[in-house]
Amino acid sequence: MVVTHGNGPQVGFILLRSELIGESSGIPRLSLDMSVADSQGGIGHILGNALLNELGRRGLYVGNLVRPKGVATDDEGNVYVVESMHDTLLVFDAQARLLLSIGGTGSEVGKFYLPAGVWVDARNRVYVADMFNGRVVVFQFLGGS
Repeated sequence: MVVTHGNGPQVGFILLRSELIGESSGIPRLSLDMSVADSQGGIGHILGNALLNELGRRGLYVGNLVRPKGVATDDEGNVYVVESMHDTLLVFDAQARLLLSIGGTGSEVGKFYLPAGVWVDARNRVYVADMFNGRVVVFQFLGGS
């Protein structure tokens, strides 16, 4: 799964809205860069909520999403989410059911310290950017139908 977006229409709407309000209202017009930032924040919020609605809910239990930092999928439809609050890699199946949680805080094998992203290559190897441990951890999910 790759999530992309274009925010051209949203930026245009924000600029038009700012122009229609006019400076006589005492509200300053938004610049182009502020309009881009405004739209990206809104789109990020919408995508984050969609991710929570599809894969889980906020909470303190294994499988809950508190501070997700990256999402990737393999060619079997499994979804990998880096959850940085609990220093884990969460693995969901194609129906968004939690299969397993890998990790926990630490520097030993199988542990993470503030993981910052995840990526899956063409051979379904899962790469986790383990930021504070200064390494990339590689996993191979050996599941299947």
